[in-house]
Amino acid sequence: MFLVLLLSFGIYVHSEKQVERVSEQRLNALLLADELRHSSESLTKMARSYIDIGDPMYKRYFFEILDMRDGRRASPRNPYYYWDLVVYGAKVPPADAGPVLPLLERVKSAAFGEYESGLLARAKALSDRLVQTEVAAIALYDQGGPDPAQNRRMAHDMLFGEDYRKAKLEIMRPISEFSDLMDARTRASVQQAVRYSDAFRSLFAALALLWFYLLWRSYRSLRSVLGGTPAHLHDALARIGYGDFTPDPHEPHEDDDSVLAWIDKTRRRLSDLAQAYEQSETKYKERSDYLAINNRILQQVSDGVALPEILGELMLRIEVLHPGALCSILLMNEAGDTLLQGAAPSLPDAYNRALARVPVADGVGSCGTAAFRGERVIVDDIQSHPYWRDFRDLAARAGVNACWSQPFKDREGKVLGTFAIYHRQTAMPSEQEIHLIEDYAKLARLAVARSRLAEELQRAQEIYQLVAENSNDVISVIALPDMQCLYVSPSIERQRGWTPGEFMQLPWLEVLTPDMRRRVLETVSPLLERIRHGDTANPVFSLEIDFPHKSGRLLPLEISATVTLNEAGEPTQLISIARDLSERRAAEEAIRKMAFYDRLTNLPNRRLLEDRLRQAIAAAERHCHAMGLLFIDLDKFKPVNDRFGHETGDWLLQQVAERMQHCVRGSDTVARIGGDEFVVLLPQLEVPQGAVRVAEKIRCALNDVFLTPGGQILEISSSIGVVFYPGHASNSRDLLRCGDEAMYRAKRSGRNTVELFAPLETLPSDTAPSPAKLDWVPAYVSQNAELDREHQQLFQCADELLELISRHGYQDKAAVAKALDALMALIEAHFAREESLMGNYGYAGMAEHAARHAALLSQASELRRLSELSAIPMAQVVEFVMKELVIGHMQRESSHFMDMLSPHLKGLEAPL
Repeated sequence: MFLVLLLSFGIYVHSEKQVERVSEQRLNALLLADELRHSSESLTKMARSYIDIGDPMYKRYFFEILDMRDGRRASPRNPYYYWDLVVYGAKVPPADAGPVLPLLERVKSAAFGEYESGLLARAKALSDRLVQTEVAAIALYDQGGPDPAQNRRMAHDMLFGEDYRKAKLEIMRPISEFSDLMDARTRASVQQAVRYSDAFRSLFAALALLWFYLLWRSYRSLRSVLGGTPAHLHDALARIGYGDFTPDPHEPHEDDDSVLAWIDKTRRRLSDLAQAYEQSETKYKERSDYLAINNRILQQVSDGVALPEILGELMLRIEVLHPGALCSILLMNEAGDTLLQGAAPSLPDAYNRALARVPVADGVGSCGTAAFRGERVIVDDIQSHPYWRDFRDLAARAGVNACWSQPFKDREGKVLGTFAIYHRQTAMPSEQEIHLIEDYAKLARLAVARSRLAEELQRAQEIYQLVAENSNDVISVIALPDMQCLYVSPSIERQRGWTPGEFMQLPWLEVLTPDMRRRVLETVSPLLERIRHGDTANPVFSLEIDFPHKSGRLLPLEISATVTLNEAGEPTQLISIARDLSERRAAEEAIRKMAFYDRLTNLPNRRLLEDRLRQAIAAAERHCHAMGLLFIDLDKFKPVNDRFGHETGDWLLQQVAERMQHCVRGSDTVARIGGDEFVVLLPQLEVPQGAVRVAEKIRCALNDVFLTPGGQILEISSSIGVVFYPGHASNSRDLLRCGDEAMYRAKRSGRNTVELFAPLETLPSDTAPSPAKLDWVPAYVSQNAELDREHQQLFQCADELLELISRHGYQDKAAVAKALDALMALIEAHFAREESLMGNYGYAGMAEHAARHAALLSQASELRRLSELSAIPMAQVVEFVMKELVIGHMQRESSHFMDMLSPHLKGLEAPL
């Protein structure tokens, strides 16, 4: 039934839309006819104005109108007042780009009947014939000759004569007939659409009545089960939930076996129990007498009466209501460690002076303790209570023997002060008096909080004025909905060049570029529309625009704005803060540059290289082509740096980067990943050998001498490792590792060479052990005896592990694990010693080297754990330790450090 109702409503809406469409068609027809009439009138105005005045401007306008009507020129979007403004205005208003289409073509495309289109075509033909007369009159007017005045009179007679007026009348007749025909035809269509709409509206109303009838039947059935209306049931349950057990005030239930009848029986049973509670509640009625001072205190707060006066009157009124009570208020200082005198009109002055500053601490009287604990403190006998041991004599002289203190707090739970009631005799408060103490403390809190709020508002106003007048951001207030600037801070002159007075006179929306104006309106208009529909949850917005400076340049601004509402919830003002983004955008661009590019060479850094490498691998996998990486390390760069200085070294790195970029394609990437290390990414290779040719080209380019601006000749070379995808590795991590290994092989091969990656032989597996041995050769010797001794110890310990595996395989896993752990302990100690030596020598790459140590040890530890869980074979752990921690680390990372110890140290090689 509900779906049928929805369907009928949809059909009804469709019929209403049909009425709108027919009306729109009628409007379009009349607009086209009126445009034809108006264009003819405009042509007449321009021609006659030219003949009367002789100003060539009207002649130009005449032919512009003719071009627009015939589709040779774009028409203004609203031609009905455009040329009127032209004739009577000081200058031509801008013509927005309208349709570039002859008027007759637009008539044909409007799908009128053949006869109606013929009428407009006839009117157009008559108008064109009249145009010929107007053109002839203009030509005659422009014609020279012996008697130009005669020509002008003849031209005037052509345009103002009886024949001309008759021709104008002939144009109007078919247009009038067209309007009458279209009016009759569309009126019939509208009437037909209205009849359909009325029929479907009646159908929808009938279905709606049927739907309401069915709902009413359901409601009657539900009421029979409930014994009353659902509202009665809700009221009954709510009353029970709130503890109201009085008899049901509604009519007797329709059925004694209904739900409401059961609830009423239960309520009656509970009513007897509730009467005793109600009797005790009546005792609290007296409370209204004690709280009569509420209105007075609140009125004083709202009138802005000074806080001491409010508190003093509060104390006196409480004392009047409670004879024998002496009231006091102490206020917390800003530091939160001392209570200051607020008001105590009935306590002796000597007592008040002595307790003008009460420390906030545990055990310091009733008030100091209450403020410290944040809870009520009751002292019924001051002379015997330990909290008052330091104030007993003072209390005795003041004649007080009991003190009840209640702290009051702000919304955040911070103690604002204490309210205390003194008695001249020892006394313990009743439950009713405790409630009164709490209520009076709330009044004190209200007075103190409002007073401090007023002070904070005053300070905030002063701060706001200071910020508004001195902030670099521009604060402005815009009236809604006319978007008129009501206020702008003085910083507008520093930011945009205008003084506040100049800017407030500007139509600031019109100053914006069309695109920026559109962005502002597209942001503000939906927000205002949402607020007008009642959604005021988040009346703020933020956007970035380019605002014109007074000088004409565009200034990037970040606009943060809040819409303020009146009491009716309507938007009234727009408060905005505009911040100049010029420096931030420049900084963001610089940060982006720093994050992905090397500052010295302006080449991509390692982060950008890894990102492009992942993209290149994905593209190569998708399109099934090869790609390559070239790892390049400069030979003899450090001696150049040491001899000629870092400035020359930096210049040399820049020249190296430039030469390498000239050796590759625009789609290739040259990146600097370290001090003198570079990587070239070749994302697409027709044949893998192409990477070797590029590497050789780079090697030759870097082998040529470099001539510095100072005339020094620098000679370096390069060691280049080449690796392919997918031939050598299938992921970025392995490609980088293999390329790095190939590059170090090139250095060990004598440098100034290109080395193609070839996999090393692996160590034996758990099931098929094979012998292996590390050989120490004199080429490994550095200039540091202690470092050489540790390296030899590492090789010796590694050989013992390999010999154990060679003899017995991995059958005795406990022995292999013990030997491996001994080697790992020695490696860890060696890494620590190596880092110490780096610090002593001032090695620049120490931090990166130490991080590499930590990463290698972490990887080895994880592999060791996996092998203990039998997730991987022990052989894989041994292979990693030998290749990466013993051999690979010394060949790669340590080689840079060892170069510093021995400039002539050759490349390392440790065959297994």
